[in-house]
Amino acid sequence: MAPEVTPNTFLTTIGSPSDQKTTIFFISGNPGVIGYYHPFLSLLSKYLDEQKEENPPRRPSFQIYGCSLGGFEIDDHHSTPSNNGIDLDLEDQICFVQAKLAALMGTKET
Repeated sequence: MAPEVTPNTFLTTIGSPSDQKTTIFFISGNPGVIGYYHPFLSLLSKYLDEQKEENPPRRPSFQIYGCSLGGFEIDDHHSTPSNNGIDLDLEDQICFVQAKLAALMGTKET
């Protein structure tokens, strides 16, 4: 999967594409916009990529993914979040995040 860093999505992989990966699925808190967490997720990615000091060297593979919460997406024309007419309660947000996780992992939603 190709890396993707946008105002609404953060996805990067570390290690060999053919290796089994550990997935770090980041659920944003307040303010609900994943762009707020890009510096943290970038540093996490860098730190995990530097973990090669073991003897023998072992390069674990990771994928790090996070996205803005439903209704907090930033559109291309504005630099602030817009709810796009969406008003989601906690249950709706849980379903939204669950659907993102299912899509990332290639599984069907339950």
